[in-house]
Amino acid sequence: MEPQCDPISKIEVVQVRLFDINDGHKVVGVFLRETGSSQHPLQATLYQSPTIRNDWSICFWRADSGNSGFKSPEAVRCAETLRPLGFVDHAVWQQVRGSETWKNHLSLERSAPEWSKAS
Repeated sequence: MEPQCDPISKIEVVQVRLFDINDGHKVVGVFLRETGSSQHPLQATLYQSPTIRNDWSICFWRADSGNSGFKSPEAVRCAETLRPLGFVDHAVWQQVRGSETWKNHLSLERSAPEWSKAS
């Protein structure tokens, strides 16, 4: 059985690997400017890699508005603004139905989703 994606829970990730490690403040500025100018409620978080200091991610969580894999205007602006500063990857991910059973810890008491069992 194939995994099914939940149409409600999506995460949009804009990742940048900065050319110059000292440009981190510019990533913070882009994050604050683009998330602060949103015309609708927005949940976004900024991350920095603890091991590769020039790797940053901006994650946007959103409900599906019927635009399935379409990218949000805020994330597109972030990606375009960050492109001159480093290598950028921009992707939309949707939650796999049943994957919430893996939250926090793998538990022997919980069974794996149907699609993960061998046929």
